[in-house]
Amino acid sequence: MQATKSDVLYVKFKQDSVFTVSRERVEAMAQYFQQDATFVTHFALARLAADIQNGKYQQPSDIPVGDRAPSSSEWDKLTARSVAAANTAKGRSFNPTDSIERAWGLSAP
Repeated sequence: MQATKSDVLYVKFKQDSVFTVSRERVEAMAQYFQQDATFVTHFALARLAADIQNGKYQQPSDIPVGDRAPSSSEWDKLTARSVAAANTAKGRSFNPTDSIERAWGLSAP
């Protein structure tokens, strides 16, 4: 399939955390596999898609964070905080990753 403008996904790299990855981390993985950053990105997304398709994750709250998946009450808290933040955000001030990490009691580096 030939890529078109609508087939492009731009990735904004961030500091390494539970939910984000830095350009340096991606480049290190690419070097490890003797590939490029595009390979690493496709590989990670394909693995996540396969896990979802194979039933490993029935819902977002099944995804482990650290050593466990969030509890139902933690997931409810995450959803409520993320929705509230999205509803009050102006322009690009909303940072959903930061909201997720704070909702689960994790600190964003």
